[in-house]
Amino acid sequence: MREISKKFPEIKSSLNSSDVPWEDSVVWIVRNNSAEEYNWVISQDIRYVSWTNGIISVIPHPNSILSNYFHSLIIAANEVFIGKNVKTGN
Repeated sequence: MREISKKFPEIKSSLNSSDVPWEDSVVWIVRNNSAEEYNWVISQDIRYVSWTNGIISVIPHPNSILSNYFHSLIIAANEVFIGKNVKTGN
């Protein structure tokens, strides 16, 4: 994920959970061996989030650079957290 966060600075990544703005973002955790990597997109870059059968779809906000490249970001991680300040479509 770190390579993606270099190309798209809107997708943040950290090994420290205290860096994550939990209430204002969609967060997914990737486990590499014993380390946990926290990845997130903040609410200002998200139009809305929806989910079906455990698959999370993040629709980028039109003003976000992500919308120039993606119609949707599909997150199929075991652990996904959606902050209370993120708009949802369900």
